[in-house]
Amino acid sequence: MNIDFVSEMARLSKLDSSIRMELLATIKEIQNNPRDIVLKEVLIHLNQELKEINDSQKEHWYAYKKMIEEKSANY
Repeated sequence: MNIDFVSEMARLSKLDSSIRMELLATIKEIQNNPRDIVLKEVLIHLNQELKEINDSQKEHWYAYKKMIEEKSANY
């Protein structure tokens, strides 16, 4: 079970990193084309995805922490 949490947290971290890189690239494109509505929509979408990933990471972290605390209490 610990491995599942750790692997999922690692997967979410990689996903977070790739979305942040996409965000930076999109921001640079917006700086070159500030009136491009599609780019602004992409930026909004990427920000929403990043928020969802961060929320999921927090949930996994707290669940993992709780599981570790319960195991420590049982020893």
